Amino acid sequence: MNIMNEEIKIVATDTTEVKSFEGTSLQSPTVKYNIRYTVINGVKQSIFVGITDNATETVANADGSGTHEEIMETNLGEIRYDPSPMPQVTTLNLRYTDSFATYMSDFVRIIDQILNSVE
Repeated sequence: MNIMNEEIKIVATDTTEVKSFEGTSLQSPTVKYNIRYTVINGVKQSIFVGITDNATETVANADGSGTHEEIMETNLGEIRYDPSPMPQVTTLNLRYTDSFATYMSDFVRIIDQILNSVE
């Protein structure tokens, strides 16, 4: 009778990466995007896009000596898109403003660029 002892090696192959970056709308330069997504084994998942408007507003100086510009950051909402296993928008929380059509079309472009970019 011959008994063989084998060493079993377990190798972890899962690689998870979180990528994040910021973008600015070309159509509305005050609209900013905070973009984050996860890559698991080369598959892009859970794409999150936060949208803010950093428009400036003219405000009177406290001492009455004139005015100055202040950034009035407004949170316009967030979108989460899960391309896998079935492409779908899983979170949609947006504030409607005059630039709504702009940031919706930017969102479509952002998703398209992420999904078609080579890692």
